[in-house]
Amino acid sequence: MRPRDHCPWVFIVKTLKYMSQNYHYPLPRDDAKNPIQAIKKVQDSSLEHLYIFKKDQQIRRFMGETNQVNPPPQYLFELKDAVIVHNHPSGSSFSWEDVRNIIYYDAFACYLVTNTFVYYLVRPQKGWEIDVESKRFEKAYNSCHSIAEDSLNKMIALNEISEYEREAEIIHYIWMLFFKINSIEYGRKKVNAFKGPIKRH
Repeated sequence: MRPRDHCPWVFIVKTLKYMSQNYHYPLPRDDAKNPIQAIKKVQDSSLEHLYIFKKDQQIRRFMGETNQVNPPPQYLFELKDAVIVHNHPSGSSFSWEDVRNIIYYDAFACYLVTNTFVYYLVRPQKGWEIDVESKRFEKAYNSCHSIAEDSLNKMIALNEISEYEREAEIIHYIWMLFFKINSIEYGRKKVNAFKGPIKRH
């Protein structure tokens, strides 16, 4: 017999136990009555937050750690048709997992907040016509990553941007390319100039 720790079921149980201990469970609703108020609350936070709004009413909020917020799976279905406010203290745009969850759970829009910008992603009128579980999604992302990397490296060579600026911008460039190809509304605005919210179609 194989050692007990090598049993796949033991590994799965241990993994699930670990994950359950690292979920961030909902907090009581605060006084953010709409997405704009939530944006102001999280723009300078050193921790990640996630708010869920429907019809301009706060449905749920979560607070995580410096580099993640991980709601339990049973709450992710509340993302359907919702407006999400999320923040990245790191200053970067949407992560792969952010985009996957927005599309997979059919959210209407997401505002990703940093201390400088609000990045936004809006569901097209025809819905999310992207299969985030497919190899095509991953292949398209990787292709956009290569193009963005080449473009930014050329800008560094021409002294148009610094290495630090490159690291801060590369994810934004990737998503600009990716969403333009797929005719999906994505962009960013200076956080203090952002008036939102995005109107529904």
